[in-house]
Amino acid sequence: MRYVAGNCLWTAQTTIPKQYSYLTTDLQTEVVIVGGGLAGAITAYQFAKAGIQTVLVERTIIGYLSTRASTSILQYEIDTNMVQLQSMYGIDAAVRSFQLCFDAVSDLEKVIQTLDDDCEFSRSPCLYYSPKKNDVRWLEREFNLRRKHGFPVEWIQSEQDNERFSFPIAGGILSTDGAGTVNPYRLTHALLREAEKAGAKIYENTDIDKIYDEPSNGQTKVTTQHGFHITAKKIVICTGYEAKNLIRGQRLGSLARTFNIVTKPYPEVPGWYDRCIIRDTDEPYTYVRSTNDQRIIIGGEDVNAGGVSSKISNLDDEDPLVEQQYNRLLAKLQELFPQLQVQPSDIEFQYHALFNNTKDGLPFIGQVDYYPNCYFNLGYGSNGILSVLTGSKLLLDLYQGKKSPDLDLFHFQR
Repeated sequence: MRYVAGNCLWTAQTTIPKQYSYLTTDLQTEVVIVGGGLAGAITAYQFAKAGIQTVLVERTIIGYLSTRASTSILQYEIDTNMVQLQSMYGIDAAVRSFQLCFDAVSDLEKVIQTLDDDCEFSRSPCLYYSPKKNDVRWLEREFNLRRKHGFPVEWIQSEQDNERFSFPIAGGILSTDGAGTVNPYRLTHALLREAEKAGAKIYENTDIDKIYDEPSNGQTKVTTQHGFHITAKKIVICTGYEAKNLIRGQRLGSLARTFNIVTKPYPEVPGWYDRCIIRDTDEPYTYVRSTNDQRIIIGGEDVNAGGVSSKISNLDDEDPLVEQQYNRLLAKLQELFPQLQVQPSDIEFQYHALFNNTKDGLPFIGQVDYYPNCYFNLGYGSNGILSVLTGSKLLLDLYQGKKSPDLDLFHFQR
């Protein structure tokens, strides 16, 4: 599969901060983490900072798969609305799922304060809106349910807010807290630097060939492609979509390819209130964020990928579909902010990547019976960063003998 293609903003702006060696010997540790993207990095950080002997292995270069293509919009809102989650799992589970994401924004801010890099973290309001009058009724239901359960929301309509927004809004929910943005590539490396200071060992270009789970002696062993072994009490799988190969008889989600374009810096953008995160209600939806250097990132135009061998899963940059999706994003950007008069020459980065959706928008975190010494921290869906942060805390508690009831929200049997 071609996970990422194009010129990604985050890695174009940042040279590789550190090259880690590949594994050349057998090791014994308490916990081995498989996956060196943001999910693995934040999990390694949590375990190492707790004083647990930790080894992380990445099959390619640290942070160079899905992480570098992440838009890194941090928001408590889940792709599946609270009203929909309530109908699926009940109101308590729906509210708790939203609350965990809300709390994770503050948790991430606290984590970043312990690092040697601010990782361009910034809080931001978030607008969830529709230009269609037919959507107003259900959006109002969603707004009222969130407000009832204490989330900081404001109802928005363009006839009342034409000074704040330059595009038509039939109805919208402006969340004044619980959202933000970050640079995912810098965050990944900063987390691993801190984990390494706490004693973690990190290896890249180290592919795991096989997992041996031995419940009789309470240990697991992984073997690399070159035949080296890592023996541990627990293994934590943080490999995103690739983890599907370990899960038996269950479809974990569906693959899609999303597209992003990034403009030159615009210090002033008329009609963009507080440079807030923007997400519409279309299917697939469009999302917009700002960067610290005042660029605009707009993404979406997702295409279902099907299987791993499909054309979309292996999409080449030269395929006409790629240019078509980029052009559609540019047209949407021009509609949102007409006064900017953005031209094709103003687009400085464009890229596309695969991601995994779940039927309920929630991640998979926890264990499966047939791998008793393995944990999984799979941040599927649009809230991946916040999900894996939550997952890292839940799995650390589980390792330390404190199983949280929140794990029931993210189990594999749902």
